[in-house]
Amino acid sequence: MVDRDGVDGRSAQMALWIPPSWHQLRPLLEKFRDAKNANLDIHTDNEQELLDGEIYNLMCREGNICTLCSNFRYRTQLHRALEAAEREAMLNTDGSQTEQSPGSSVATRASDWLMADSSDDESPVQSIASQPVTLFLIYTKDDIVSSSSDALRQRITTSVEIFRVLYPTVRLLVIMHGIRLYALHGHNSTESSQSPQREAQAPLIHNLTLDDIICSLMVEYQVDTVEAEDDVELVSDGLLNESNA
Repeated sequence: MVDRDGVDGRSAQMALWIPPSWHQLRPLLEKFRDAKNANLDIHTDNEQELLDGEIYNLMCREGNICTLCSNFRYRTQLHRALEAAEREAMLNTDGSQTEQSPGSSVATRASDWLMADSSDDESPVQSIASQPVTLFLIYTKDDIVSSSSDALRQRITTSVEIFRVLYPTVRLLVIMHGIRLYALHGHNSTESSQSPQREAQAPLIHNLTLDDIICSLMVEYQVDTVEAEDDVELVSDGLLNESNA
């Protein structure tokens, strides 16, 4: 959760970067932002180089990645819990290996890994919102129609693995936009699939395959998945709700 009254005595700021090819979505995002009175800047380019160049290049290359940033270094609840466990272990141990809890060493190693990209010299709150908080990886039925379920799985896991290396503490959120509906009805919409005059077109991905991909993301990569069926749901329930969290 973000305390909008301020972080460390300074105001919290949020910014959302969407791919340049999605510029037509910006008015819709701004409409929902204004309706929710959200304190959120929306960007479609990186001319001022506010966002890390490596992540912006990936956004442009993939064309389906949105980045939510803040002006402070984000830590997940897991990250905070591991830090607390490490501090408690340091206070309770006298240096004896036999009296040290097995869990404390695990917490220490995990915390060290999560803090690998942190810097003691870095200010906890910056003047601009450029610290990645959540990365949205958005896939639609077009990603299936133009390839296959195996190709979709490989594309998702490749992007997730890259971001897990670059930003181990950042939340990843995969959004399946219209893919469940396509898995149920193929190329036909819900209404047209009921029409006897039109032959059903089998989907290239099925429910079990989609469920398997989602479970793999959750278990192997600790990645959340959201399923959306239209642009309004995608904007209001996905991108903007996350920025309001």
